[in-house]
Amino acid sequence: MIALKQRRLISLVGAVALCLFGPVQAAEDEPLAKLAITGLSAELKAGLEKHLPVNQPACKASKAEVSDYFLSLKSGFRKGARALGYYDAEFTSGGKEVNGCWEITLSVVPGEPVRVISQFIEVKGAGLNEPLFRKALAEPPYKQNDILNHQLYDDYKTLLTESAETLGYLDAVFEQKAVTVDPLAYQASVNLVLNTGPRYTFGEVVIEQNILNDDLITRYIKIKPGTPFSTESVIDQQQIFQRSGYYSKVNVDVNVKNAKNLQIPVYIKLTPAKRNKYKYTAGYGSDTGARVKAELLRRWTGPKGRQVDASAQVAETLSSINLELTEPRENPDYDSLKYLTGLTYDTSNDVESTAFNFGSTYKRKVTDDWVQELYVNVLFDRTQDDGDEPDDSILTLAGGRLSKTKTNNEKSATTGWNVNLQLQGALDGVLSDQSLGQFKGSGKYIFPVGKGRLVNRMEVGYTSAGDLEDLPKSLRFFAGGANSVRGYDFEDIGTTNSSGSVIGGKHLLTASVEYEYPIKDEWSIAGFVDTGDAFNNWDDRDMKYGIGFGGRYRSPIGPVRLDVGFPEGHSGDATFYLSVGPDL
Repeated sequence: MIALKQRRLISLVGAVALCLFGPVQAAEDEPLAKLAITGLSAELKAGLEKHLPVNQPACKASKAEVSDYFLSLKSGFRKGARALGYYDAEFTSGGKEVNGCWEITLSVVPGEPVRVISQFIEVKGAGLNEPLFRKALAEPPYKQNDILNHQLYDDYKTLLTESAETLGYLDAVFEQKAVTVDPLAYQASVNLVLNTGPRYTFGEVVIEQNILNDDLITRYIKIKPGTPFSTESVIDQQQIFQRSGYYSKVNVDVNVKNAKNLQIPVYIKLTPAKRNKYKYTAGYGSDTGARVKAELLRRWTGPKGRQVDASAQVAETLSSINLELTEPRENPDYDSLKYLTGLTYDTSNDVESTAFNFGSTYKRKVTDDWVQELYVNVLFDRTQDDGDEPDDSILTLAGGRLSKTKTNNEKSATTGWNVNLQLQGALDGVLSDQSLGQFKGSGKYIFPVGKGRLVNRMEVGYTSAGDLEDLPKSLRFFAGGANSVRGYDFEDIGTTNSSGSVIGGKHLLTASVEYEYPIKDEWSIAGFVDTGDAFNNWDDRDMKYGIGFGGRYRSPIGPVRLDVGFPEGHSGDATFYLSVGPDL
């Protein structure tokens, strides 16, 4: 018995090994027979090749194996030809051994195709006037005398069915669904009649969770009893709770079998996420040097859903401590009020700054997905330019931001754009020691060109204030770096003081054009031209130029970019940049 079990085990292991490694070995030791298909257009050939038999005979297959393959090949192609509208297709097969390997041929005469001469498509019932159905009816599967491709008919039926389910017409049924073919006349007629039946609505909404109070949970609920049912609303509701950050698992159950009087009860079960999230990182950045960072996110402090986000960073040139308290507002998915404070020590390049700030920001989403922020921020700052005395500032800044991003792919866009606008100011004597007004604007536009894409970027800054030396470093403009003018170090472009130190500018203008070309799988190469300057007078700007090239790898977390840039007139002075993250 033991020996028998051992033999069975060996056989099983051998079978598994054959499954895993056999085909590879066979592919290496026994090349497949050559197959040539003639007589077809490229489009028709591509359609029929989907019906090729799975197993193609080997070079040295027997005549019986080749004969069986011909039968299977013709049968599959005959079905495929009919599915594409060619009911009279003729197939002539042949084969011969050449240098010890079969060369198989299949000559196809498609014949005259069956064409659609009429189609009657109707939607009736309570959903007759739904825009989704109106749009489908305006775009029928065929035009007059189109070749009868059965896949188009099946896809259109699926479109109508899915539209009905999406809109809540869950009892929708086809009263007619037929394709009538006259193969002798090469003509076909299509009849589709969908009766939507009544529309279901949402019923009672029951929520199971134990961390937020009823008032806040109610503000998160967008599904209301009595409103029309739609699968899109169910998905949106699930995503709203997932975006909140409070829950690790969101289950929205809408069991149609429990519907009464066309009302579907909704049961939502919310599983809390871990209350605290810790994150520790170490790395290197052109703006910080070597750095270590610790972060804490407390997802909720109590039943009102307030969140705390704390971080501390120690770095060569930019160290900071920040604390934020976020409170959900009327529409918590889009509206929030944030209280923040922070301490920053910046020693990068020729300007050193120590700053403490506190303030609040109200954020909401407005028309057409624009994001609006209104804020008040009190800043205590000491800035010292290299070679000069330190300057202390107190500013109470009030301002607003407006932004929008539109993209076809959040991680690696081939088409998309974003816009970021900011306007802020302070008044001397109103908790401030000087008056100023400042505008910042930036934009990025990506679109396809040939096989690649063109990435365009621009940034503009304008400050109305007294002397540059009186401005805190955080309110000055600098150019240079991976996201500015490549070919120059971070914050290496700006006006200089009497000691020759770069101290920034009151205004900013940068632009970039980059072309990225795919080379293989997730890899691509890029070439770019950047230009920009930070200056105090628009008539005295001195635009610096940088050119270079780089490589791109589309990783699961977004593109990884490695660039090398050269400043204008200094082709031997290269600067390298490494960055990771979404394009927009």
